[in-house]
Formats: sequence, structure tokens, C-alpha cells
Amino acid sequence: MEESKGKAQDAIQKIPAIENLINRAENKTQEARDALSGAESDANTALSLAQLAQVTATNASKVSVDINRDINWVF
Repeated sequence: MEESKGKAQDAIQKIPAIENLINRAENKTQEARDALSGAESDANTALSLAQLAQVTATNASKVSVDINRDINWVF
């Protein structure tokens, strides 16, 4: 009985260290979530800009074809 009581007291003394470890793990998990959220936002912004650049390039290409056709018609 005395041995079990000693083991229980040892376990109780370890609770603050275990709680501290859990808190640190939760903080690191939140930091990782925040970093991933920021990366997702950056990726979405990059995708939007790339799509806009593609539309702009496509429009510029169409305009250049029209200009080339008009020049060839004049000459």
C-alpha cells in the first residue's frame, strides 16, 4: 500500500511538467497553423496575380494580331 502511495505522489508531482509540455505543444501547433494560413494566403495572392498576368498577356497578344493585320492591310 505504501509503495502505491509513493508512486501516486510521484505521478502527481509530474503533472505540472506534463501540463507544461502539453501547453508548449499546443503553442507550437498554433504557430504552425498560423504559418500555414499565411502561406495559403500568399499562394492565393500569387495565383490571382498569375491569372491576371495571363489575361493581360492574352489580351496583348490579341491586340498585336489586330495591329499586325491592320498594318498588312494598309501596305
